[in-house]
Formats: sequence, C-alpha cells, structure tokens
Amino acid sequence: MPSDSLSANEAKGFQLQQQQRQVVVMQLQSFEQVTQAVQIFWQGQTLILDLTQMDTIQAQRTVDFVAGANYSIDGQQQHLAPGLFLFAPKGVRLAKAVVETAEL
Repeated sequence: MPSDSLSANEAKGFQLQQQQRQVVVMQLQSFEQVTQAVQIFWQGQTLILDLTQMDTIQAQRTVDFVAGANYSIDGQQQHLAPGLFLFAPKGVRLAKAVVETAEL
C-alpha cells in the first residue's frame, strides 16, 4: 500500500533541495562568536569572515579554529585581504580569476 507521506530521509533531502545556497558575510567582534560562524558553513552556506575589528591574536585564533572546522567537512578556504577570509563547504568550487591589465 503506497503511502502519501514522505519518509524522514526523503523529507530531509527535499528540505536540502529547497534551501538556497547563500554567501554569508559575518563580522566578528570576539572569539566567543566563532561557533556561530562555524554553524554557517556546516549548514552548507559559504562564509566570508571579517576579522578586521579583532586584535591580531584573537583573529589568528579565530581563523585557526574556523579553518579546522572547515577542514573537518572537506571545505575550502581562501584569504581575500587582510582580516577577510572565505570559507566554503564541500561542493562549492573556488576558482581564481586572472585579471590581465593593458600596459599604458
């Protein structure tokens, strides 16, 4: 007898398909906020982390923590600029563009 309801696995797969992938920009003020940042890419979102408001030691500690968490899910990371980092979950391809400038 066929059932009209979805199994738990089917419902979860449907929810994942319905979610839009986003790029989330997050500016952290302190290391205590780091778990919020990690949860973003654990949910499949790409994260741009702005650490420009943190002191150097705390910013380095934060990057190390987030990079370790990102590595645990086979994610990728990219340093964008001083204090700015991109963390992408598995399945998001990061590509570098080469910009050529004309000589004047």
